[in-house]
Amino acid sequence: MDLDQVADELYGLTPAEFTEARDQAADRARRDGDRPLAKRIRALRRPTTAAWLANLLVRTHPTETTALLDLGRALRAAQDQLAGAQLRELLLQRHQVVLALVTQALDEARDAGRPVGDGPAQELAETLQATLADESAAAEFAAGRLSTGLSPGAEPSLPTGGTGGSTGGGTGGGPTGAAGAAAASPPGEGRTRDDSTPDAPRPGAEHDRLEAEAAELADQLKRARKDAKQAEKRAAAAQGEADRAQYAAEESDEAVQRARAALEQARAAYGTTSAAARARREEAATAATRAGEAAAHAEQLTRRLESLRKKITNRGRR
Repeated sequence: MDLDQVADELYGLTPAEFTEARDQAADRARRDGDRPLAKRIRALRRPTTAAWLANLLVRTHPTETTALLDLGRALRAAQDQLAGAQLRELLLQRHQVVLALVTQALDEARDAGRPVGDGPAQELAETLQATLADESAAAEFAAGRLSTGLSPGAEPSLPTGGTGGSTGGGTGGGPTGAAGAAAASPPGEGRTRDDSTPDAPRPGAEHDRLEAEAAELADQLKRARKDAKQAEKRAAAAQGEADRAQYAAEESDEAVQRARAALEQARAAYGTTSAAARARREEAATAATRAGEAAAHAEQLTRRLESLRKKITNRGRR
């Protein structure tokens, strides 16, 4: 068992299954005597829902994810070469591919019994955008072991000028700015109005207001997503601290178990030694008793022998 094998298995699981499976793998490594591997396994972070969706795509739709990676390489090359027409076409393809992959991921999640909402779907879309925009992000995505979503960088910009085939603006077109607006105005517009004429609402005022409101909402959404990502990172860090504390507790528990086992062995050894000493004391006491009895018996025999000798002596004199 090695870390790559374990990580591949773990990041193919749902977030709900991940933590228990990770801890079991760490316990197996520890029982096998590989504590460094156990520590590295326990340090693996549980994937967010969006990261799980991305990992799921890599495993269940390899053809489509390969196409995504190829498109990203083409986009980056076009951006580097300032190929405006090609970049515009690739950007359109990007939108279509990302939308298709997000849809496929949501279908896979639904089939797995874990339907997800708009938040993870949007984060998955941003992860795919980051995969298209950045080579290192593409490598992370392709490994299929994401624990959090990836953040896209700046939007690719279309080259300006007369060579890109761009529309509206540039140096090779017609009049721009106020001069262009004046040239495009029909006769009568731009003339001084009679002061008595009431002000009419500007036709684009409502549109401008709505655009400003949409921009404000987009800015709020961007801040909310940033706050959510930061909160997620803080939660991941807290989870890491909790995992490390749990690991330390388990190490302490093992030390306690070893100490208890040593204490039990010492108690058993003491009991055996104590029993042996007690038996030796009993044997010594028995031997002492028998020695006393033997000494008394010897004394008795000595007295009888002396008595017999006296009798023999007395009879010899007669």
